[in-house]
Amino acid sequence: MTDRPAPADPAVVLSEDELTVEVEGGVVRGFQVADAVSWRGIPFGAPITGPRRWLGPQPVQPWEGVRDGSRFGAAPIQHLPPDAGRDEHVGEYCLTVNVTRRANTREGLKPVLVFLYGGSNANGRSSYSLFEGLPLVETEDIIFVTGNYRVGPFGFTDFSRYSTPEYPIEGNLALRDQLGILQWVQRNIEAFGGDPNDVTLSGQSAGALAVTTLMTVPAAQGLFHKAIAMSSPVACITSQERNDDRARRVVAQLGLDEADPAPGLFSRPLLEIYDAAQAALASEQEHTPGMLSYASVVDGDLLPEFPLTVLAQGRAHPVPLLIGTVLNEGTLFAGVNAPTPPASQVRAMLSVTDTVPATRITKAYPGFPALIASSALIGDFLFWAPSVQAAEGHARVAPVWMYRYDHGTSAGTTAHMLPTHGMDLPAVFGQHSLLSNVAHYFSTRSTLESVSRSTRHTWMDMVTRGKERWGRYSAEHRTTLIVDRTVRLEEDPHPERRVVWEGFGYYYDAATDARARALLPEV
Repeated sequence: MTDRPAPADPAVVLSEDELTVEVEGGVVRGFQVADAVSWRGIPFGAPITGPRRWLGPQPVQPWEGVRDGSRFGAAPIQHLPPDAGRDEHVGEYCLTVNVTRRANTREGLKPVLVFLYGGSNANGRSSYSLFEGLPLVETEDIIFVTGNYRVGPFGFTDFSRYSTPEYPIEGNLALRDQLGILQWVQRNIEAFGGDPNDVTLSGQSAGALAVTTLMTVPAAQGLFHKAIAMSSPVACITSQERNDDRARRVVAQLGLDEADPAPGLFSRPLLEIYDAAQAALASEQEHTPGMLSYASVVDGDLLPEFPLTVLAQGRAHPVPLLIGTVLNEGTLFAGVNAPTPPASQVRAMLSVTDTVPATRITKAYPGFPALIASSALIGDFLFWAPSVQAAEGHARVAPVWMYRYDHGTSAGTTAHMLPTHGMDLPAVFGQHSLLSNVAHYFSTRSTLESVSRSTRHTWMDMVTRGKERWGRYSAEHRTTLIVDRTVRLEEDPHPERRVVWEGFGYYYDAATDARARALLPEV
């Protein structure tokens, strides 16, 4: 739900014909809100019903007449949060995209910005009110696209080892959905005035992880031309062996025959499977914190290698990259509701994920194991350190710009606890939502709106012009834009913390992956 004021009367009112667009599958009619027009719930794949449940996006089913583009499609299977809108629902008709642009758009093809939502790969949907995109198209004459990808076990658990001719199952379905969104853009965006040769792929948190992953996926080559990764947990990708352990746990939780679970995977209610997966994987964060329980799988095919390895070695698709994090990412994950005390999380992460003594890391965080130091370490482990490693490597083949979002209260910033993960979203999207209301609690509305305007203009410079507002990031020049009440540049922020993470193993090293799997209870 939003508390955005009612829109003013539009300067331009489009006719029914101007709101009607032909795409794959048929004709869709959009709707106008103030000086923007949107088309929602456009299928980029067939419903995931029947034999399509565990397959990548299948061809769109044509429809007759004019499709109503005023409503979002179903959200992917999950339990929607309390702030979901009245019209939001989950379902099998979830493979849809949404397009927004100015009503008074100029002639010619415009740059395209595709945004992928976050949600720890366990939840998320493109219908979240924060992602409407109206302030973005007000800032620049662009085409803004969002879309749904499957989450939880349906997108991030690979059950393909159980596939049979009668019950076909593919893996990495979320990754296939994300590719499907980008492929739909290539084939259809010109109908909305978008340039398929000028596509920026962006995302936040798990959505940013999708961005950095797709930068290394061979099938994604040429589907986007610039990238923006906001708080990407770049290393949170899983091995085939670890995935297969997870798949067995889900099958056991469902009470299916491990020798032939495919019939049950197709017949059981979708939410029953989702809940079983949540229960089966609940202990992972206790035993191996810092690793997403749902993650894309290095399968040697669609995803041949671990993305951080590819990025760090300068072998990703050579697209310009804007990458960054929030000042205190770890606060959100070390809060009062964390399943394990922050210092215990740190010790577990470091005991599993690297053979170097943990003191190499903890000495760089004065005060450890106190809450502030533990939170900082958790945030660096998940987001900042792997983002730095990715940026260093990618700078060998393409321009890279690094930023850090610092805007928070003076009290919170002084206490080294705020801003935390996700608090940059209202600044980028300029929307008033539950999340921005939290941010407003820690800042005046006028200050947040000023920071938001500055942030959007900076991001839009990247999307529309490739304009360089500050120096490129590299191993030699670590120039970082600090986004706060006033914008400034820092050279190599926190060097003492950065150096201790160099060469760190994370979970994708074969030895550390084996140690992590050994800690989990037997199925």
